[in-house]
Amino acid sequence: MTAFLDRDTIFYHGTWGNFTKFRPLSHFGTLGAAQEVLEAQDKKHEIFDVNAETNAYYDVELADQHSKVIPVKLNLCQTYEIQDWLGAADINYFKRIVLLHINHDLKLGNEIPGFYDRIFSEPFSMCDRVVIHELQKDSLYEPAQKADRLPTNQINAYHLCYQRMIQYFEHLGYDGFNYVNRCEDCGHMSYVVFRPENIARLDMGQKLTPREPLKRHKDWYLCRGMNREEESHLNVAERYSEGTMKFQKKFITSFDFQHRASAIKYAIRTREYYTKLFVNEILPQIENIGTQPKDGYHGLYTHTFQVVQYAIELAMSVGTDPLPVVLGAALHDIARIPTDNDDSDYEDDMEHAKRGAEIAHKFLKKNYGERLFPGTIDKIVYAIKYHNVNYVSAPNLIYACICDADRIRLSQEYVYDEKYFYTEYGKYLASLPPQISDKDKLSQEKYMQNQNKFLRYHGIKVH
Repeated sequence: MTAFLDRDTIFYHGTWGNFTKFRPLSHFGTLGAAQEVLEAQDKKHEIFDVNAETNAYYDVELADQHSKVIPVKLNLCQTYEIQDWLGAADINYFKRIVLLHINHDLKLGNEIPGFYDRIFSEPFSMCDRVVIHELQKDSLYEPAQKADRLPTNQINAYHLCYQRMIQYFEHLGYDGFNYVNRCEDCGHMSYVVFRPENIARLDMGQKLTPREPLKRHKDWYLCRGMNREEESHLNVAERYSEGTMKFQKKFITSFDFQHRASAIKYAIRTREYYTKLFVNEILPQIENIGTQPKDGYHGLYTHTFQVVQYAIELAMSVGTDPLPVVLGAALHDIARIPTDNDDSDYEDDMEHAKRGAEIAHKFLKKNYGERLFPGTIDKIVYAIKYHNVNYVSAPNLIYACICDADRIRLSQEYVYDEKYFYTEYGKYLASLPPQISDKDKLSQEKYMQNQNKFLRYHGIKVH
């Protein structure tokens, strides 16, 4: 569950359809996520859409000429956290969501409450006339009149399932879903909105009308035993959920994920995306805003570049959004003053952090104010201001990742006590020995070699 109180952030939706009104359960994320949706040709086979003017459902493969990114604002008060299962948002996808909710939140174990059958089974046993009659009791879906891909009665049954599921979660006080994106624009939060009226299309000049959160209710239902198909759906959901938790806690190591190609692929894509974001977008903007030398021990192209690489991995290891962490890591030494002995005098100019925080605040407010959630800039600035102070505990994950990334880099020359690291992955990297003759074991030297291979493979150059 998350309290969604920010109505100023702009989200985006990538689509091939030409429509004036979003359908229920539409997904919204970052600009990068929307653009990736349009670039992934296989995504066009996952959904069918509706033409609001004719109420006809069509295969989106026929609508390539309408591909576009739509900016929106969302009127959400409280959303329910789900997993991103990297698959089509079909009926089985939502079955897994509800089963995981039953198992983890209601804690019913192997029992299935009556509302589950009412949501996902009953609509397919009802005659089409009754399905249409119930659909018309709510404003979510209009009965289908024409379809290219599925029979209209089947579409109506699917929509009644979705409508009942939405009504159930609204009954609990939620108005949408949220999930950490594991496919498009990895690591960012995305949202699924239940009702189209909670979406304001900025390309049409629409505005949001603030409203009160939904009231929570609680009902009890008669239960039955879980069948084999439902057990299979729940097992799939729990495997993804467990994998996500492991990924967030330990990141990716040869012994944790050597048999999980999807996790490795996700990690590589995320690391590549944010490394290129730093090199191509952030680095050119900060080259000349401070006093930090470009080269040398604490140089922008040397020290800072390395810290950013560590910071990306640390953000992924704890499951937080990498963008604020990357920005903080990029700016943490921006006010350092070049010295003749910069390669050895680490304690020199301890006030650089405070000066850097002032520079960072102005830069972030001007260039990233609309891309970060409220309060995030303050957290980044705080991390920069106190990144050279040893706290017993970190005030937030942004601070933890930025400080750990800086100390991992410095631990190659300066010994840091384990108690000054906040993340498990940070402790692991900082504890690596400088060199090991065993080629199967990781050392600091081998880590740097692997990093250089990664940069060369993806065509990433610092200069």
